[in-house]
Amino acid sequence: MPSPTFHSNHRLSLLLILLFLCSALHEIIADTTNEAETYPLLHPIFSEHMVLQRDHEIRIWGWAAPATPVTVSLNGKTARGQAQA
Repeated sequence: MPSPTFHSNHRLSLLLILLFLCSALHEIIADTTNEAETYPLLHPIFSEHMVLQRDHEIRIWGWAAPATPVTVSLNGKTARGQAQA
């Protein structure tokens, strides 16, 4: 039967591995969040071949850092605005 020291060392090793993996996952998520704040992103509801109702106002939304200039072009028409907080 293994000694109690073996089990303690094994648990400590598993704990350190888990801590390392959590730290790595945190870094990946933090990098993704930082990119999302840096680059303007269009909401996923807007996609290729989507159908829009004609003769109605089209509201387009997404995410960008506050005060970022935003330009939207659709069917030869362009609208400009600024991202809000």
